[in-house]
Amino acid sequence: MNNTFGYVKKSIIFLLIYVLNVASNNISLPGYGRPSGIFYAFILLIGVYIFFKKIVNGSPFVLPLFFRINFVILLFFSLIGGIIIQDYRVIYIYYSFVLLFLIVWSVSLDALIFDNSKMVALLTTNYIIVANLIMLVIGFMFNGISIFRYEGIFDMPNSMGRFSGYSLVLTVTYILFLHKSNRYSILPLLVTLMLFATLILSNSRTAMLSSFIAIVILVSVYAKIKRIKGKAFLFFLFFIAFTLFLLNIYFYEILEIFMFKFNRGDGSSGRFDLWESGIQYFNFFGSSEYNNLSSRIDVHNNYLSQVLKYGVVPGIAFHLIPLFLFIKSYKRIIQIKNNVFSLAVVLGMSSFLLVYYLFETSSIIAPFLLMLIYTGLSYKDIFFKRSL
Repeated sequence: MNNTFGYVKKSIIFLLIYVLNVASNNISLPGYGRPSGIFYAFILLIGVYIFFKKIVNGSPFVLPLFFRINFVILLFFSLIGGIIIQDYRVIYIYYSFVLLFLIVWSVSLDALIFDNSKMVALLTTNYIIVANLIMLVIGFMFNGISIFRYEGIFDMPNSMGRFSGYSLVLTVTYILFLHKSNRYSILPLLVTLMLFATLILSNSRTAMLSSFIAIVILVSVYAKIKRIKGKAFLFFLFFIAFTLFLLNIYFYEILEIFMFKFNRGDGSSGRFDLWESGIQYFNFFGSSEYNNLSSRIDVHNNYLSQVLKYGVVPGIAFHLIPLFLFIKSYKRIIQIKNNVFSLAVVLGMSSFLLVYYLFETSSIIAPFLLMLIYTGLSYKDIFFKRSL
C-alpha cells in the first residue's frame, strides 16, 4: 500500500511539472499572460522539498560525469560571457536552467532509488496521456475545429503543433514499447488519432517533421530489436500512402496550403534569410544587441539563437545534452532490447528536440522535461554498463 502511494505521488509530481510547463509555454490566461511564474514557483517548491528530504534521509545525489563537466563549462562560460558583454541575462538564464535541471533530475532519481521506476514511468505516462486527451477535448469544445492553423486551447498554431507532435511521439512509444496487454487499449489509440489530426490541422511543418523523424527512429529501433525490419518498412509505405490518401480526399485544402508555402520562395518561410541576418550579430561571448532585438528578428533556430544571445560555448553545451542522451539511449536500447520503455521515451524526445531546434527557438519545453524525467527513471539502463 505504501509503495503504491509512493508510485502515485511521484507520478502526480511529474504530471504537474509537465502540465504547468505546457501551460507556461503555450497558454495565455486573460489578464495574466503565460503562467510561467506558476511553473517556476512549483519547481522551486519541489526543490526545497527534495533538499530537506535529502538532508533528513541522507540519500545520495548522483549526477553522471557528462552532466558534471557540461554544467561546469556552462556555468563558467556564461558567467564570464555575462561579465564581458555586461549582460547578466546570460548568467541568469543558464544558472536558472541548471537549477531547474537538478531539481527535476533529483525528483526523477528519487523515484529510481526509493520506488519501482518502471511502475512510476507507466503511471506517469498514463496520467500524461489522459491530461493530453483532456486538453484536446477542451480545445474542441471551446475552439471548434478549423482546417487552417488550428490552435485548440493554445495561444498560437505552432504551440498546438508542437504539443501534438511530441505528444504523438509519446503515445506511439507507449503503444510500441510497453507490454502487449497495454498495447491495444482504446485510449492510447484514440489519443494517437486525435493528436495526428490536430498536428495536421495546425499546419506546423516543423512539428510535423520533428515528430515524423522521431517516430521513424522509434519504429526502426523497435523493428531492429524485434527483428521485423521488412514489416516495419511495409508499414511505413502503407502509412504514408494512407495519409496522402486521406489528405487528398478529405483535407485537400491542407495540401493546397502546404503546396502554396513550398512554392512561395524557397519554402522555408524566410528562415534562411533570418539566419543570414542574425549572423551579423555574432560574438564569441554573445550579443546584448541581438538579445534585445530577438523578439522582432528571431532567427527561428535554437542552435543559432543561443549562440547569438549567450555565446558559443554555452550554446554548444546546452545542445550537447539532447545529443548525448540521443546517442546513449539509442545504444542502450539496442543492447538491452527488453523493458526499454523509458529509454525509448528518452530517444523519442531527444530526436524530436534535435530536429525541432533547427527551425524554432523554444528551449525549455515539455519534450525537454520529458526527456529529463525519463532519463532519471532509466538511469541504471543508460549510465550503467549492465542493466541492473
